[in-house]
Amino acid sequence: MSNATQSTDSHLYWLSCNRCSTRFLPPQAGKRMFLSSCGCIYCMRCVQASTQAGCITCRAAPGKVLPIGKNLPQQVVEMFNRNEESLAKINKRSSFQNRHYNRCLKLLTEAEKGLAEQINAEEREARKRQVEMKMMNEKIREKQMQVDRLESALLSLKITSSPVNMDYITSLPVPRHRCEREGMGRGGGGERLF
Repeated sequence: MSNATQSTDSHLYWLSCNRCSTRFLPPQAGKRMFLSSCGCIYCMRCVQASTQAGCITCRAAPGKVLPIGKNLPQQVVEMFNRNEESLAKINKRSSFQNRHYNRCLKLLTEAEKGLAEQINAEEREARKRQVEMKMMNEKIREKQMQVDRLESALLSLKITSSPVNMDYITSLPVPRHRCEREGMGRGGGGERLF
């Protein structure tokens, strides 16, 4: 292989067979490596014997075996990428996520501020209503006292105007000399009005 291919794959210095330790580098025509679903790596010579009855390295049950290359699932390909590329992606991803997180925080902060203002306005209104209620209760108490006084006065009027006491209120005292003139004295034959 060319020097350009070697420099492109130089970050795969760690890639080797978990059974015979054959190294991937330097790349050669026909040299292929395989990844089992348990995450172990084998060369072309060892892969079948090492995975057919289960993985001999980690003792996992038999699983899939895929050739290492661009056809691996994306999340697996990430394991073979350069760390520098991954760090750049992480930085870009982190910036993207932080930008959206900060937007969310800004919206939530504004919403919280609006809710706080609304709560303050409602608390002021509640205090105002409490003062009004206190004033209304005071007025009710004063009116109740007036009603009690009026009922007491009415009750005393009712006692005075009962039939037993009516003679004293309705029949005014007649002067004695007037009664005698009109013939209403003690022995007079005048009619009694009551």
